[in-house]
Amino acid sequence: MSWADFHQQSERLAAEAQGLLPADSERARALYAQAARAEASAIHDLDVTKVRTMGVTVVSAVALWFK
Repeated sequence: MSWADFHQQSERLAAEAQGLLPADSERARALYAQAARAEASAIHDLDVTKVRTMGVTVVSAVALWFK
């Protein structure tokens, strides 16, 4: 999968997690973790010369782990 594929998957999972709150926080937490892993995979697939995209993706992954 490409950076865009991983990033899109991450966004979908995070949106699904957000929709579960506050009713099912345990499931939401699991989905946020999956989203964070997908975003981390996106980082590994990103061209290192894309510094701005790398920075935004790293911050996104950290924010998802925080959630």
